[in-house]
Amino acid sequence: MVVSPGASTCLPNARAKVQIISDGQAEDMFIVAKGLPPNTAFDFFVIQVPNTPFGLSWYQGDIPIRLKQVARLLREGGGHGRRRPAWHQL
Repeated sequence: MVVSPGASTCLPNARAKVQIISDGQAEDMFIVAKGLPPNTAFDFFVIQVPNTPFGLSWYQGDIPIRLKQVARLLREGGGHGRRRPAWHQL
C-alpha cells in the first residue's frame, strides 16, 4: 500500500500491507496498517494512482485504529452464497 504524497506529511509513519485471497467466486482483503494515530477511524479508498489524478477509485470501508496504532482487518468479499462484505477486526 502506498501513502499518497499529500497524506505523507500528516501521516509520516503510516505503513500498510494488503493481501487479496480469492476463492474463485469472491475475494477477501487482509490489511495490516501501522503508524496511524490511535482512536481514529479512516476512510479506506482503493485508487488506481496514489496522487491526482487518481484514476479509477472506490470507497472500500472505514478502518478503525485502536490504542496500539495498528489495524488488522479482514474485508470479506461478497459472492455466490456469501454474506455482504464487512470488515472484521482480527
